[in-house]
Amino acid sequence: MGGTLALGQRVRNSGLLRFAIRPGPMLYGLIIVGFWLLISLLAPIIAPYSPTHPFPDAVLAPPGSRFLLGTDRDGLDILSRLMWAPRIDLGIAVASTVLALCIGVPVGGFAGYFGGKGGLQGALATAAMRIVDVSQAFPVFVFALAIVAVLGPRAGNLIVAMAFVNAPVFIWLTRSQVLAVRERAFVEAARCAGNSEVRIAFRHVLPNALAAPLTQLSVVLGFSVLLTAGLSFIGAGVQLPTPEWGLMVSEGASTMITGQWWIALFPGIALGSAVFGFALLGDGLRVYLDPVLRQQAVRAQIGGGGILHSEGADPSALPALVESLPGALPIESRVVPVPAENPDLEPEPAAAGHSAFATTGAKEPTGRASILAIRNLRVDFYGESDVHRALDGVSLNIDSSESVGVVGTTGSGKSVMARAIMGLIQPPGHVAGGSIRFAGREMIGLEDAQLQPLRAHDFGFIVANPRARLNPVLSVGAQLVNVIRAKQSSLSRKAALQHALDLLDMVSIADAARIANSLPHELSGGMCQRILIAMAISSEPKLLIADEPTAGLDVTVQMQVLDLIKGLVDRSGAALILMTRDLGIVAHYTQRVVVLREGRIVEESEVKHFFERPEADHSARLLEAAFASVGSRG
Repeated sequence: MGGTLALGQRVRNSGLLRFAIRPGPMLYGLIIVGFWLLISLLAPIIAPYSPTHPFPDAVLAPPGSRFLLGTDRDGLDILSRLMWAPRIDLGIAVASTVLALCIGVPVGGFAGYFGGKGGLQGALATAAMRIVDVSQAFPVFVFALAIVAVLGPRAGNLIVAMAFVNAPVFIWLTRSQVLAVRERAFVEAARCAGNSEVRIAFRHVLPNALAAPLTQLSVVLGFSVLLTAGLSFIGAGVQLPTPEWGLMVSEGASTMITGQWWIALFPGIALGSAVFGFALLGDGLRVYLDPVLRQQAVRAQIGGGGILHSEGADPSALPALVESLPGALPIESRVVPVPAENPDLEPEPAAAGHSAFATTGAKEPTGRASILAIRNLRVDFYGESDVHRALDGVSLNIDSSESVGVVGTTGSGKSVMARAIMGLIQPPGHVAGGSIRFAGREMIGLEDAQLQPLRAHDFGFIVANPRARLNPVLSVGAQLVNVIRAKQSSLSRKAALQHALDLLDMVSIADAARIANSLPHELSGGMCQRILIAMAISSEPKLLIADEPTAGLDVTVQMQVLDLIKGLVDRSGAALILMTRDLGIVAHYTQRVVVLREGRIVEESEVKHFFERPEADHSARLLEAAFASVGSRG
């Protein structure tokens, strides 16, 4: 264990510099590029001759003792010009590429995240992409030539021209990455935490889309060098006698056929090696920016293997930890989860004792204040040729401090209901009608800006697949701090970090400081779920929604997570909606059961009554399937 933790610490301490000096593509690229940068810096000292001083008596001299790499047709020393050329080539290429990157990444990120959405931001995103489309209608070389012709053939103008023609590469690449990243689960989690759309776009989405644009740097750098050479060749770029690799190659191309091979060969080798060095750097950056690839590379170099971090508290302490929480049950008393296979869903007539209360799903008054009131909620999803109604006339009341279990088979509408409450239904989904009132306030029709404070302060949302809900490029501590500060903007970063550590302690995570410094892929699924719970309770919400919070976790970890949720809810007095397919979970952790089938509530009753006397045929079949599963497992 100690060796594993030490290995994990070494990986976490490996910054960019430490990663770069390990044998691999980045190191080799740094050596090549660094060599040419050093040569360019030392050129005034080590170059044997001036790069612009001709030798009339040695025109087209072959490589020899006086001129190690020979001379060109103007009598200029090729070795001296080779050493001075990187100042122009690399300077123009790096400056234009960095400028293109600084323009392209923010524009592409903005267009990718807000594209297709309504409002001013969506209109600006669409307009930006139409401008990019127009610019790409022209051949790149012709476009660059036109810009240089207007501005003049100077180095500064070359930088502007190449940045302008290269920026669309980064815009399109960043946009394509953002379009994929914005659909990932951790973005929805950031939205649930109360972050603004702009903050989500640039703090959560864009950093996860940077690997591809940064990897593309090498290609664009090489292209910029070649584009500089092409413009110089036709007289629109660098002018003689300024030393420039591309210009030297173009000069030597006409003499190759007459046997003066050295004029083009040596600048060509220099040009190719520089481009190859940038390609290696780009590949190394790709590995470094991907946490999983970086960890694999570091582990391969230092001889490690297996899991990098321990997965939480001492396993021997788990039984005591579980039983110390309110509502905990002994392991042997837990009902085995219902299998994923659905029972028969063919429509059948209602049972004889089926009442109007069970079919409508409307809860009878209890005398307690309702924190959430849903009336006749309908949610549609639009396909190419039809409309699927995911929720059809759902009505439900949730009282303060009440725990309600919503059960149903896969596709019954549980997750759609949870996201409708949170205001997270996105196209092609649409809330077709009904009412959702939280603490007396109507939520349907509210804009994201109006929903943001509710998500930040009043709602907590816990879902399945917790690792996918965490940002893969940020440590869990940084993500907790982001969530806390999104909810309490006046809190300092130091105070937010301390609060994050307190939350990790609250959800029974041992060694909170080390876990806070870990990336999501370094932790177990149960540990990631605890972190999501910590995020959900960071603002002491009034309503906690848990949508299949134990899916994919083993039975022991399921029990720990559920005991933790129940204990936290009991202590805080929050209401709990627990979406699940496991009737055993409902039996032990909720007070009331709501059964969903094909988007409709078919039964709603107290837990004891539900298990003793189900009123809907579908409920009875669910129970039969659960009991059959328990019997088949002995």
